[in-house]
Amino acid sequence: MVTKKKKIERCSTSMMVQSIMFDRTKWTRLKARKWLQGNGYRSIKVDSGKNQLRYQQQDPENSCKGIFRLIKFGKGIKATLCCRK
Repeated sequence: MVTKKKKIERCSTSMMVQSIMFDRTKWTRLKARKWLQGNGYRSIKVDSGKNQLRYQQQDPENSCKGIFRLIKFGKGIKATLCCRK
């Protein structure tokens, strides 16, 4: 039996940070805001979930194509990257 490999969609432009998520067991809102500001990111609005604090950096509707990647940014920090439009 031959299985077809799924084609990986590639980004033809550069990737950018769409949102940054902090693990709530490791980060408070205040510490997350300080980290964001100290590293050149925005901390205007937070989406607070049960397990994470999510700070949107770019509106995906206006600035991102349909290609997204999740990467580890540091201890208890993950970032969603998207392909620029």
